[in-house]
Amino acid sequence: MLAALTLAAAVLAAPVPKDAKPAGPAPRDRALSFLAAFLDDGIVREFDPDDKRSSDVSAAKLFRRIEVRDFAAMELGRLLGLEAEPQPDWTDGDWAKYRATVREALEREQKKS
Repeated sequence: MLAALTLAAAVLAAPVPKDAKPAGPAPRDRALSFLAAFLDDGIVREFDPDDKRSSDVSAAKLFRRIEVRDFAAMELGRLLGLEAEPQPDWTDGDWAKYRATVREALEREQKKS
């Protein structure tokens, strides 16, 4: 299970590198669609700083515990240019509000296309 969750976190972070500017709308749209598919995935990933298998996953650096849907929302928020930035001390309620904000921004973005 750990290997699958580590892989899921790495795959979710991979669609568009943080410093990349996609050449056109198609790669960005694919990344948005891909990440949006995980917005209901409640699997929890707890990162153990002593476990070398999770040390290369970027979310492990800040979030010791994160649900797949929250990680997807965080990446979507970044791609959509949302101002709010998730924090490691957020409660489940904070994440739920953020996911709702991300869904609204995603819907507005999809209406543009």
